[in-house]
Amino acid sequence: MTSLFPPAPSIRCSDADRERTVATLRDESAAGRLTTDELSGRLDRAFAAKTLGDLRALVADLPEGNVNPIAGLVTGVVRTGLGIARVALWIGAGAAALGVVLPIVVGLAVTGNDTAAVAVLGVLAVLGVLVWVKAHRRSRPPRA
Repeated sequence: MTSLFPPAPSIRCSDADRERTVATLRDESAAGRLTTDELSGRLDRAFAAKTLGDLRALVADLPEGNVNPIAGLVTGVVRTGLGIARVALWIGAGAAALGVVLPIVVGLAVTGNDTAAVAVLGVLAVLGVLVWVKAHRRSRPPRA
C-alpha cells in the first residue's frame, strides 16, 4: 500500500529497508560522495539499524537519500512499482476526453447524424487502442 506520507521515523525497519539503504550508500560511494571509511561506518550502522529514522539519518546528507516523498509521488518517480501519477494522468485525460466527446456524440445522434456519431466513436476507439499499445510497449523491459 502506498501512502502520501512517509512512515514515522520510530517505525521498525525491515531487512528490505536496510538493503535499500545499503544500495543507496554504495551508489553514492561509487559517485564519490562518501569515502571508503565513511561507507564502512554507515554500512555497519545500516545493518544495525532498528528504525526507519536510523536509516534515514544515514542518507539524509546524500542527494539520492534526501527525497521528498510527496514531490516524488507527483512527478511519478516514487519507486513503489505503482505509477500513481501515471494512473491519475490517464484517469484525468480520459475524463476530460469524455467530457468533450460525449456532448459531441450525443449532439450528432440527437440531430439525426447517427453515422457521424458512430464514426466519431470509431475514430476514438482506434486512437485509444493505439495509445494503449504505445504505452504498453514502452513499459516492457528490453529483451535479453
